[in-house]
Amino acid sequence: MKKINVNLLVWNCRGSKAKDFIGLINDMIKTYYFSFCALVETHAGSERAKKIAKHCNFDGLVVIEAQGYASEIWYFWKSLDWNVQVLRSTSLPICPYESQMEERKSLKKKNRIDSLQDENGSWISDQQEVEQMATEFFAKLYTNDSQDVSFCL
Repeated sequence: MKKINVNLLVWNCRGSKAKDFIGLINDMIKTYYFSFCALVETHAGSERAKKIAKHCNFDGLVVIEAQGYASEIWYFWKSLDWNVQVLRSTSLPICPYESQMEERKSLKKKNRIDSLQDENGSWISDQQEVEQMATEFFAKLYTNDSQDVSFCL
């Protein structure tokens, strides 16, 4: 089987309580070699996350507990490959909304980034500069040579 190198995996898994889930994760690590993993909608609790981290040789773990309609998220990483420093951990609210078109238009207008804080602590609000900062951030984040990027979970 050909090995494919992937830096990270984000997966809406919903089956993390299954008996063979740990084996599935290990098989995926062997096939795709990822060393950072975010599992979404796990519905299994932090003890299960700790067990998976141990069996899959992840030495870094952050669990965002479920709150209301928001499901939990597990972040795993291997410290040899990733230098992760948790700056802040917050709940991530997921709110159901009406399916009417006007409601969606209203939400679209609200869901935009007006400004970002740069590395020097200055706030950037020019739309082109904000787009450039975001593009450069994610370009650095997903390249092999700069896995030491700070971000909030």
